[in-house]
Amino acid sequence: MKKIVELEIIKLLSCSFKYHTIYDSRFRTNDSLGQDDPSDNIILRNLDFEARDDGDRILLSFWSSRQVWIDHINFNSIISYNRKGYGQDGVGKFIWINTPYPDRPDSKDLIRSPDYITLSYCKFTNKYYCFAYRTQISEITRDRTTLLYNWLHLNVRRCPQLFNYYQAYGEKDNGGATKGIIGGDGSEMLSQNNMFNGYSKGQALMMGGDTTNPARDDNSYFNRP
Repeated sequence: MKKIVELEIIKLLSCSFKYHTIYDSRFRTNDSLGQDDPSDNIILRNLDFEARDDGDRILLSFWSSRQVWIDHINFNSIISYNRKGYGQDGVGKFIWINTPYPDRPDSKDLIRSPDYITLSYCKFTNKYYCFAYRTQISEITRDRTTLLYNWLHLNVRRCPQLFNYYQAYGEKDNGGATKGIIGGDGSEMLSQNNMFNGYSKGQALMMGGDTTNPARDDNSYFNRP
């Protein structure tokens, strides 16, 4: 019941032209105790999500959910960070899409991968770890995600996007730690028509240890060598 009530609150806020900002949220789409199944068919639009007190909090957690559309949402963090990582910066993210871990009470949802996720026309600002998605199982047919026409502003890591505008933190104060698209082992990555402002190609497109699936890019802009 709690999960249903929370999602209904989001639905009401998304219809409001005035009261549409949610601070330090901790929404998740499955029951952490594993008693209920994950929620599907979720639409979030026209909202502001702001992180202001807890750098380790994940604002939106989609565990094993399918048919999710996140559109025209402003994600902003006002929490300061030094952009160097190595434990100094909070590990929280704006969005986390995943399957549960095997040793957790909700591990029954591990067999169900997230799928058909779309993020469009959103802005993500001022986070060290921005947005991430993955699956814990050997899944190669699901976890299909489309990310387009988003703006990533002054984030450092975990910024996987497609047809988007990336603005790096910059070259000073350890700006070299800034990374664009990071693909894990086994990923297939195609980057098209992105604009990477402040990135070299090596910073913008990074893959895991699996060299059989290198990152490919078509017609993107990089303004650093």
